[in-house]
Parts: sequence; C-alpha cells; structure tokens
Amino acid sequence: MDGSRWLSWVRALPASTVLGVGAAVAAAVYTVLTILAAPVWARLLATLVVAVVAIAVAFEKLRTDRRVKKEKEEEEKQKEAVAEAKWVNAAKACLLWPPMPVREIDPYKELGVARSSLAQKYAERAELLPPYVERDIDERALKRLRSHGSVLLIGTRASGVTRSAYELTLTVPASSLAIVPQGPHGLATALGELDVLSRPECGTRQLLWLDKVDTLARGGLTATMLRRCRERPGLRIVATISSTEYKVWSAENPVLAAEFGDPILLKRVPSAQELTRAAAAYPGVDFSEGIAAAFTVVAELLKQLNSGDNTCPYEPAGDDCALAREVVDVAVVWASTDIGRPLPVGQLLALVQQRLGEHRRIDGKHLRRALKWADSPVVGSASLLVRETDSEGEQVVIAQADVAEIHRAEAEEPDEAVWTAALDAAGHADDSEALGRIGFRAHIDGNAGIAAQAWAMITAIDDPAVVSLRRALAFSRGRDDPAGEVSTLERLLALTETAHGFDHPKVAKTLTDLGNAWLKSGQPPAKAREL
Repeated sequence: MDGSRWLSWVRALPASTVLGVGAAVAAAVYTVLTILAAPVWARLLATLVVAVVAIAVAFEKLRTDRRVKKEKEEEEKQKEAVAEAKWVNAAKACLLWPPMPVREIDPYKELGVARSSLAQKYAERAELLPPYVERDIDERALKRLRSHGSVLLIGTRASGVTRSAYELTLTVPASSLAIVPQGPHGLATALGELDVLSRPECGTRQLLWLDKVDTLARGGLTATMLRRCRERPGLRIVATISSTEYKVWSAENPVLAAEFGDPILLKRVPSAQELTRAAAAYPGVDFSEGIAAAFTVVAELLKQLNSGDNTCPYEPAGDDCALAREVVDVAVVWASTDIGRPLPVGQLLALVQQRLGEHRRIDGKHLRRALKWADSPVVGSASLLVRETDSEGEQVVIAQADVAEIHRAEAEEPDEAVWTAALDAAGHADDSEALGRIGFRAHIDGNAGIAAQAWAMITAIDDPAVVSLRRALAFSRGRDDPAGEVSTLERLLALTETAHGFDHPKVAKTLTDLGNAWLKSGQPPAKAREL
C-alpha cells in the first residue's frame, strides 16, 4: 500500500478507531523492543512517540470530521433553502401566499368583489366596504356553512353573490387564514403537488375561497381534493358560480357539485324585506333593479331598457318607443343564443320588423334614432348596445354582456325567430363552432326544436360542432335526462354511420348507448333490442 492510499485509508477511519490503532501499535512497539532487550528508556520513548503520533492523527481526524460535517450541514441547508424558495415561488403562482387572516384581505383586490360607485366614498372614511344590506339567504347560508363545512352561492351578474359570499367568510373564527387561488389551475396544483394545507403557515383554521368554482374545476379541481379539504378540522369552504353556468357545470361535474349539496340562489330582484333593509341603509337610493345592481351601471342600463325612449320624435308625446326597446331586446336575445358573432344591422331590422308586424313599417330615420338611443352611454362609457363596423364594412351591434346574461337567466320564453336567424347566420358563415354553441345553448335551455335544427346542420362527424353535440349528450346524461340523450345519440348515430359504415365498432357503441337511453326513457325493451 503506497503512502497516499494509506493516508486515505486512515482518514476514512473514525477518530476513536485511529486512537485504538495507535494504542495497539504503541503496545506492539513496546513488546518488540522488550523482546529485543532494548533499554527501558528506549522502549518508553518509542512507545510515547507512537502514542503522540496516534493522538495527533486522531485529533486532526476529529477536526476534519467536524469540518466535513459542518460543510455537509451547510450544503443541506442551502439545498433546503433553494427548495423552499422554489416551493414558495410555486405557491405564490398558485395562491395568495403566505395566507392572510380573512379580515385582513382586500376583498376588491384579492377576492373579486365588484367595486361599486360608493367604494371611494367609504374608502375616504377609512372603511373598506360600503355597508352590507343583509339578504334573505344569509341565515340559511350560514347554517349550511356551519353544518356542512361548505356552501355554494349562485346568482346572475349584479346579484351581489360575491359580496354576500365575502360577508359569509367574516363569520368564521378570526384566526382563520384564507386560501385564495390565483388562476384556474392554481388550486389543483396547490392542493396536489404542493400540499399547501399541511404547511405550518396555513395554521389550524382555514377558509378556502372558491369564487367562480367552475373555472377552478376546468383547472383540475376534483371532488377528491374538495373532500380532503372538508375533512380537515376547522376548514370551511365558500364558493360562488353564476346561476347561468351552474346548470351546465353541475351536469358536467356531478360528483364535484354533490360535494357542496344544493346551491343557495341569490336573486337579483330584492324581496320586500330586503328592500326595507336597503332603504334604511341607503335612503333615497333606487333599488328596483336589485340591491347590488343599484351601485353599478347595470341598474341604469336596465332602467333605460324598461323605460324606453320617451323623447323619440317619431312617436306620440310621452310614448316609450316600442321600436327602441325591441331593437335592444332582439340584440340581447341574439347574444343569449351564444352565437358569439355580432348582429348585422340589416338582420336586426328584419327581426324587429317581424316582431312589430307588417302593418307597422319601420322608417330608416326611426331605426337610426332607436340605435342612437341604444348605444348612447348612460354612465361613463356603458351603453345597452355597441355599434361597430365589421371587416366587410357592414354595421353590426353587440349587446352589453351583463344585460345579456341577466336576460338569459330570467327570460321565460325563447324567441324562435331570433334563434332561427342565428342558426342561419352561423350556417351561412360556415361557422361550425358557432353552430355548435347555439345547439348546445338551446339544448340546455330545453329548446329542443332549435337544438334539433342545429344538430341537423352538422354535415360530418369531424365538424367542430360535433364537440358541442357530444357535450349536449354528456349534459343530458349527467342530469339523468334520457330524452335529451336520445335526441343527441340519434344524430350522432347518423353521422357515425355516414363516416364509418353500418358495421363499424363505433356504430355498435352508439347503438348500444341509444338502446340504453331508450330503456331509461321508459320505452319497451323491444325497441332497445332492435337497436
């Protein structure tokens, strides 16, 4: 063994072993010298030298071991610090991190509460939010949260559902820390690979804020994740979703929706009791279009639509101008079909003329006046309609989004003429995706006739509209609606047979599904066997 290898071998030994080896070597030297009849002083000196060398080597070994250990500890600390920094950056990308007590969070900036026209006034008084008007559903929502651990509030735009949800969060213990997702995929990542709820920073009590829970579901939130959250002691969940989206979301995510139980609907139009409380809190404010809407531009737009154009020079004095209101209503229904395309003014004129009847011909000047009234801003830059010129130089109109959503949620009967015109426009433009959106919207709204027309316009199994057709099938299946399944499966069957022939496995699968749907709908078994 050469010197360097011997030194490496010695350094690899523990200090205690080096001392033991040194003692053994010293004893051996003393014994050898004794056998050789060396003088006592020589034996002692040799033994002492060996012992001193062994002690020196052991001491140096001890120092080296300590230095190496310290270096390893520092290296581990650095690795842990790098890993922690990486984890924190990932957490900040997913959540409001570190979590804050609920009462310290800015509801406008962090939770999505709409800032009303009164917000600045109360901010000047060092108050974060204007006074809250208690809603009739508040007590029921609080009971649900305490007994079930979670609650889902639904409502249209301008219903105040997010503000009511925020007020509900203030009922949890003051020590509760808010877990607020940042972006649709944030919560799934945070609850999954980051496992944030197990972190000490989260505390023992937590409030999981799930505003627009449908977007979080598209980002990967699952019922299993939600169930694990509900099982944590002291954790509460407050969620919201638009009432116009809930029907579809709950059908497409039945297990996740079931975790919340029945949702609690916050109506836009206030009850008599709510109006009394609102008037006491805000004397002189008109709440006829809703408590939350009263502090937004939506109320002014709805009032304008309901009152009509009382100064129209083409109508008798004091008349509200039916033409002006019809112009807006047609544009709003057009948007509610989900066509996703602006309404050409020429098409608008034809639809309004159809509504008014041939006995009342629309004058061009009168129409321009109605359009001017509809696209004139009532507050700031908000107007019922927006007029634009498309890429082909044609004038088109677009309905205000909030008004269109409210109409969709509250309309009683569909306007078949507008729906048919939207289908024709999508077909003429060869816009298969728009065709599919119209069909799906009609299907979920229960407008079977329009849905059937849309599905009939699909020409091939690989058309983009087939995605919406399959989605409509899943919707009906999720809601246990066999009649809806039959209507979509029959069209899918025809498209599949055309694409693959009658003996293809995909045809057999569709036939089996159709037969099962017929059975569920109460048809005789013979019909299912035939299929």
